[in-house]
Amino acid sequence: MKARQMNSRRSLTARSLAIFATLLILWSAGAKTDDLAVALQAFDNAQYDDALRQLQVLAKAQPKNPTVLYNLGRSQYHAGDFAAAHVTLETLLKDQPEHIEGHYLMGSTNIARVSEASLFRKARTAKDALTSWLTVVELNPKHVEGLYAVISFYITAPGFVGGDLDKAKAELPRLEALNPDWAMLARASLLNKEEQVEQAQALYQTASQRIQERAFPLFALANFQLTQQHYAAALTTLAEYEQRHHAWNDPNTKVTSALREKIESAMGPK
Repeated sequence: MKARQMNSRRSLTARSLAIFATLLILWSAGAKTDDLAVALQAFDNAQYDDALRQLQVLAKAQPKNPTVLYNLGRSQYHAGDFAAAHVTLETLLKDQPEHIEGHYLMGSTNIARVSEASLFRKARTAKDALTSWLTVVELNPKHVEGLYAVISFYITAPGFVGGDLDKAKAELPRLEALNPDWAMLARASLLNKEEQVEQAQALYQTASQRIQERAFPLFALANFQLTQQHYAAALTTLAEYEQRHHAWNDPNTKVTSALREKIESAMGPK
């Protein structure tokens, strides 16, 4: 009788432990999901430092989670840690070779790394950026900002790393069909490259007002005005840029301050 009672107790204990273990696993999984949601909410609320810290912790616990890795890469990119972002995105794309936004961000990261690269690696890094963006439009031919990035690269990059005005002109109709406003911004850059300054300025101004989901076009206009020595206009545009809602990948305060310093330096003593 006692033996039966002991076996029954052991069975109940084992069952209780199994249930507890299952609940613990479910709670842990739920906690991780909640932690990721909190980190992503912090990022969406422009609490970028908090998001970065949380995502770094999550990446250690979930080193293969594509959502964690992509958003960690975004956070590292926004923080200006382009080397770390590159490593994170390499890990992501190794397991997720068709992650479109991962490739797009890798292109942006490589372009940012050009200034940090050694003289011998600058060209390779720039070419890698183009490769990433070409992959984006191959995976999704309707990716507007990916195609814009390809065209901008063709316009602004030196020929020895892949710059090619003829290719830019060939791709513009595709962008025009997808999004006339982004095509206008690209065409402004092309006209500026071809020294058709007045036409370029008109397109920059129109595009910067039509593209409301990004503040970047205003930054491009301010930079253009600086090159044309329209310093007061450049400062006004930069102030407007600072007031507009920013996407996470719009130029940050550090970049904005650097442009302001360039404008004020060019203006000379007041």
